[in-house]
Amino acid sequence: MRNKKMLIFCVTISVLVVAVCTIVITAQIQKNNYERNVFSTERWNENVMQRTYMIDDLLSRYEIIGMSRDEILDLLGTNALTRIFPDVLMYRVGRDFLHIIQFMIHFDENDIAYQYSIMYD
Repeated sequence: MRNKKMLIFCVTISVLVVAVCTIVITAQIQKNNYERNVFSTERWNENVMQRTYMIDDLLSRYEIIGMSRDEILDLLGTNALTRIFPDVLMYRVGRDFLHIIQFMIHFDENDIAYQYSIMYD
């Protein structure tokens, strides 16, 4: 009888330890994913390959359409700016298995953004 109680106690403690560890690890993963996804100008310019995680946050927090070229350059900088045309800025965002991912911003004759797109080269 005593061995059975000890076994039940050990199994209960083991299950609790596993549950607590799972919760802690899951919380840490969620925190890391959240931080990786948050856009900031500094992070955008520091690590080009992390931009794929930040692009959704960037587009949800900033109204790119209607911003001037200078405002966009202030926001996104010039790091990994792959092409500059009179009417287009193109930023390298990252890559997937087969493609380089580019973020294109189109400007009108007054240098105001009127369209953006994500392109896979």
